[in-house]
Amino acid sequence: MVCSIPKIRSILRLWSLGVVFLLCKVQPIFSQTEFQFPKEIEFCIFKNNIKTSERSVFSFADKGRYIDTAYTLFRFIDQKHNTTNEIHTYLNSLDYSYISSIFLCNLKKYLETQVIHGKGFDQSETMMIKFQTDTQKGFEPLCDALLFIDLNTALVILAQATYLNTHFNEQCYYYSFTDKKIKYAQVKKTGKKSLSIKGKKMLCNMFQIHSLHDEEKIDIYINNDLKGYSMPASILWKNLHIQFKLNNVIY
Repeated sequence: MVCSIPKIRSILRLWSLGVVFLLCKVQPIFSQTEFQFPKEIEFCIFKNNIKTSERSVFSFADKGRYIDTAYTLFRFIDQKHNTTNEIHTYLNSLDYSYISSIFLCNLKKYLETQVIHGKGFDQSETMMIKFQTDTQKGFEPLCDALLFIDLNTALVILAQATYLNTHFNEQCYYYSFTDKKIKYAQVKKTGKKSLSIKGKKMLCNMFQIHSLHDEEKIDIYINNDLKGYSMPASILWKNLHIQFKLNNVIY
């Protein structure tokens, strides 16, 4: 049986519409469906609610130097004393879990750390920290295979938790760069709060890293902005009375 020309044209039109419908249906709008973190965030630094000459810049790249890694850099710039401290941290690009860090002071490396996972004598999951300084190197075993974070890691995973609107309450190991040691800590979402940043109100999710060994408490405020990016708007060391406030963002 032979179809007439008008029927063939009708069939072709329907087929074309079907193809267009399928393409539109399966092609995602990435800006609306993927977690996005800015390339660079600049913070002003306050001590006892007084603005200082210091500032800090946090940078993020979703592709690091090594395969399947993301890269973060936190720079702390003290213009008065002409010093710059840096924390370079590599993360797993799939879940932003911690891999390793390099600590620099005025471009001189003074510490390198790396998480190593393995199995103990009883075949249970274990983890340890490999460290290296100018004078020594070695391993520090950790009792449990828990989440391990430093400040860089925390900012990214808590921003992602805010984007996904997930409940977050984890026991973890936290490397405190202010005290230069690993602490057993609790990191959890504590609520929401409206902050005034550069004269604008920002509704933020509040998270806290609470050391279970001492009085160190860090409040981290994460904002989802109108461009679809999730980012820290403020970081507050409650025990030190030091606060970082968002000053500028580069997307």
